[in-house]
Amino acid sequence: PYGREVFYKLIPERVEFLTTYLDDMAGNHKMPVTTKKSNNNASFSKCRRCYDHLAGHDGVMLLKIFLLKKWLKQINDKPEFDLTDKGEINMMRLGVKIPVKRRHGRIFAYGCRDLTEKEFHLGGSLGSEVMKALIAGEFISLHENSRIITVIKPIKDWIEA
Repeated sequence: PYGREVFYKLIPERVEFLTTYLDDMAGNHKMPVTTKKSNNNASFSKCRRCYDHLAGHDGVMLLKIFLLKKWLKQINDKPEFDLTDKGEINMMRLGVKIPVKRRHGRIFAYGCRDLTEKEFHLGGSLGSEVMKALIAGEFISLHENSRIITVIKPIKDWIEA
């Protein structure tokens, strides 16, 4: 930085905590009264939305499987990913519409730090299309006014379909 110029870096986990806290202060959510783990907390940790892509334990697991099967390859330390030929063939087979890689400046595929798992799940336009394919295949369903996702059929079965 030169002169009075100051640069700040936003940490997604802290921003999410802050926005949740501000929502609570505004009365949009009820503050938890107990620290006892509830079914909602377990559901939230298992499978939920992070913006328009899959998060939680199942989202992290899905990214690990994509990397293990070499459907995705890491292209930098952010981390960002790209589809391999094998990945493109298999994702299209599963009904994933492969997005144009540079649409409106959105990142194609990246590791989004998971709030509960503290590992990465798949974000970006590809992550969004994967979630849409899971919904279309009736493997998951969304709930109105909630980030929690109901898993109807095991997500691993979707990959093996």
